[in-house]
Amino acid sequence: MASFIAQKLAGPYLKEYFEPGYVGPSINTFSGTVTVEKMRFKPKALDFLNLPVQIKIGYVGKIVATINYSALMSSSPVRSPVKASVSDVFIVVGPNTGETKFD
Repeated sequence: MASFIAQKLAGPYLKEYFEPGYVGPSINTFSGTVTVEKMRFKPKALDFLNLPVQIKIGYVGKIVATINYSALMSSSPVRSPVKASVSDVFIVVGPNTGETKFD
């Protein structure tokens, strides 16, 4: 059930940048971790940056978000309520072949 909720919450954000077929999100509610694995970037994932490049191929091996439940309720700025780690990132970019004009 928690995995279904995580998919509904994270799905719209993930599908904007990644191709379908990734693994997860898997959730461990006791430790407060959400893990998504084996994601492949969409070719247009960097378009929002307005760069003259396009992704030819790109992968992210794993994204792990850890939610510190006690820090969510705290007003202390020292503790961060969510930590994210990204591992095994590989991106090959090439010239943008679209019709975007750059100055």
